[in-house]
Amino acid sequence: MTGSAKILRQRIELAQHLPSSMTVAVQIIDRCRNPETGCADIAELVATDPSLCARFLGLANSAWFGLSRKITRVNQAVSLLGVSNAKSLCVSHSLTGLYLGWNLCDEDGHAFWQAALLKACAGELLTKGFAEDWSEDTFTMGLLQDIGVALMVSCDGVEYAGLLRDENVGLAKRLAYERDVFGMDHAEVSACLAEKIGLPQPMPEAIRQHHRGVDPSVEMNRSTDPIGLAMGFFPHDFRCWSQHDFQSLDVLVGEKFSSHWIGAKQLVDEVEIQFSSMMELFSGGESEGSSLHDLTARACLILSQATTNLILESQKLAADNQYLTRHMLETESKHRDAEERATHDALTGLLNRDGFARESASMVHGARAGNRSLGLALFDLENFKAFNDDYGHACGDEVLQAVARRLQSVIRGKELVCRWGGDEFLIMLEGLSENASYLAVERMVAAVSDNPISWRDLQFNVRVSVGTEWIESVSPSFDLDKYIERVDIAMYQNKRSNPEDQVASNSNTAC
Repeated sequence: MTGSAKILRQRIELAQHLPSSMTVAVQIIDRCRNPETGCADIAELVATDPSLCARFLGLANSAWFGLSRKITRVNQAVSLLGVSNAKSLCVSHSLTGLYLGWNLCDEDGHAFWQAALLKACAGELLTKGFAEDWSEDTFTMGLLQDIGVALMVSCDGVEYAGLLRDENVGLAKRLAYERDVFGMDHAEVSACLAEKIGLPQPMPEAIRQHHRGVDPSVEMNRSTDPIGLAMGFFPHDFRCWSQHDFQSLDVLVGEKFSSHWIGAKQLVDEVEIQFSSMMELFSGGESEGSSLHDLTARACLILSQATTNLILESQKLAADNQYLTRHMLETESKHRDAEERATHDALTGLLNRDGFARESASMVHGARAGNRSLGLALFDLENFKAFNDDYGHACGDEVLQAVARRLQSVIRGKELVCRWGGDEFLIMLEGLSENASYLAVERMVAAVSDNPISWRDLQFNVRVSVGTEWIESVSPSFDLDKYIERVDIAMYQNKRSNPEDQVASNSNTAC
């Protein structure tokens, strides 16, 4: 047995340097398995550990929340964060204590903490849609499943740390090195630590198994748990992501998760959104460059200030809760309004181009995964300029709004309706046969044109020209912009050649 292996086993056996906050975090994890657990239950446990109190109060009073009144009570801070975020913050803070206790430098500790948070976010995203009930457990397991890596670095020093940051060394080789030097891999070390600190089953066993699908000779066992295996291919040190591991993740996503993501790049893009949000939340809105040492020192200072404020200030909890609730509701409302403005046309309420780009990408991906067809139709209102010129823009606006309402009134299935620009409307349909697709377009044309539109004391008959395209199957090289150009050309060709026709179509189909 090597010297590094002896040190490692001694530290596992004695469970050295485990912070008191870890005990509280484990109790919180266990209590959160009860769906009836609320913020008051979490606050009761957090209050037993001074460092956790400081962390919660510091975060509640940070720039992230921007509250006008100072939070001075732990139960207020927990209510502000919510049960799920509070649990994650406790585990994250405990990791900080572990890294400091193992004498890791700030740079190493921050890199391992970021990697743990990244895995947790990836696990949560992968679990949603596959095993929804276990998403929060997966997030917690992602935070803890690689704590053995940090302990190994503290025992083995430079050589193992360098291996973690070598982009040419894949996961299988690192696991083989661990077993050779330490007599066990980091998954086994992490599981042993999880059992020592009392993490409830089945988490320790899941941590122990999460790399069992990786074999040095085969690389990937297709029968293993795909979620745990995918999490394992994310970096163990945030400063380096092995190209080999990324490629392995790309293959795995293509085999097991193709109905949700085209490849690793698309998955990682979605994980990045959640990861950035959690990083900003846990850092209180500050840059991620802040070291763990600085964050801990600042939290201790905030604790001292909070203790003084608790003596000097007397506030009613009910009033504070009302204020916080109102503030959060206002923030959520503003966020929804901003998203609506960004993706929808202000005049008609239909999707705008940005909204269509986002929704159509999801529809195209679903059609490709399910081998379903797509249909496109571009509507153009005939002589629309005359409404504005002869009767004013108020009249033109009413015509556009009426057309939008009529198009929305005949939507029956998976259809996207977008105001493409000016007096043009773009529609995408999914899963219809070629004949059914054209019938759906004719139904929309009839809804727009069969009855006149009223404005003040006037009535107008609105006629449309339409270009259509039916795509039988969506290939990996599918280019939506190309097909939009085709329906645009078809619409204008038919407008010039058949001015009396209301429906003009391009009869080509595409794969």
